[in-house]
Amino acid sequence: MKSAQRASQKVRDKYLPKVRALSLLHAFCDVNRASPESQGVESTRISSFYRAALCCSFASAEILRDPARADLIGVIGEISSDRVLSSLYNRMRLSEQGRFLLLEKTRVTNATLIHARSCSTGTFGEAYAHFMDTRAFRPEDRPETKFSVQKPWHYVLVRLREIHDYLHVLFDCPTNIEGEVILKAIEFANFKLPVSCLGALVGSVQLPVVVQHRLHDHFFPWATRAGLKCEPLESIHFESSFNAPLQEVRKLHGIITLPK
Repeated sequence: MKSAQRASQKVRDKYLPKVRALSLLHAFCDVNRASPESQGVESTRISSFYRAALCCSFASAEILRDPARADLIGVIGEISSDRVLSSLYNRMRLSEQGRFLLLEKTRVTNATLIHARSCSTGTFGEAYAHFMDTRAFRPEDRPETKFSVQKPWHYVLVRLREIHDYLHVLFDCPTNIEGEVILKAIEFANFKLPVSCLGALVGSVQLPVVVQHRLHDHFFPWATRAGLKCEPLESIHFESSFNAPLQEVRKLHGIITLPK
C-alpha cells in the first residue's frame, strides 16, 4: 500500500508543474490571438485571462492533492473550455438531432428517469433506469453550471454533464474509479474537452500502479478508438431511443462496449 502511495505521489509531482504551466500557456495563447481591433482593451484582457489562468492553476494543484474535489474540476471545465464548447456548439448545429436539442433545450431530469422506468425489458430506457436505481442516482443531483450562463454554448456544457450516465450504460463502463477514468478518456476523444483529460489524469493517479499500467497499455488506447469511432455524442437525442433495444442503439451510433 505504501509503495502504491509513493508511486502515486511521484505521478502527482511529475504532472503538477505541467498542469500549472498549461493553464498559464492557455491564457497566454488566448491573449495573443487578440484581433487588431481589440488592442485598445488588451490590458483588460490580459488581466482577465491572467486571473482565469491562476484560478485554473491553483484549482488543478488542489485537485491533484485532493482528487475528491470534483467541484473544482467543474470550475476548470467552465473557465478553460470556451473554444472547445463553441466548436461543439457548431457541430451540433450541423446535425438534425443536435439542432433539435439546441432548440428544445432537452434536459435530463427526474421525470426522464420516471419515463425510463416504464420502458420494456431489454431497451435502452430500461437499462438506464436499472443503472440509476441500483446506485440510488438521481439526474437532478448533478450540480448546475455557474460560469457560462451568458454564452450561446451554455447548453452544450449542460448537455455534456447530463448525458454522462447515458454513456455509462451505452459503453458499459462501471462507476468505480477505473470505469470513470476510462469513460473520461472516451469523452476526451469525442469532445476534445481539456477537463475530460484532466479528469482521467486525476482519477488514474488514485489507482494502484498495476492498474495505471493496464489503463495506459490497454484501456486508454481502446477508449480513444471508441470515442473516435462513435457519432458526436453531444448531438444525439438519446431520449428518443429509450424504447429501442439497447444493442440497436449502440449499433446505430457506432458505440462499442468496454472489453471485459
